[in-house]
Amino acid sequence: MKETGMALPILPGKREALNAFANALSGERLNEYEASQVSVLRESWFVQATPLGI
Repeated sequence: MKETGMALPILPGKREALNAFANALSGERLNEYEASQVSVLRESWFVQATPLGI
């Protein structure tokens, strides 16, 4: 199985917006999200703190 990983920055003050987006994908936008993931076998999200913050 091929896997791809990406690290993307979260701009200062945008952590709550990320949480709201993730919650929407498992809530009110679940059907839309599942339809877009037809060929995705597994997806994981990780938030890592850096010396500059999160």
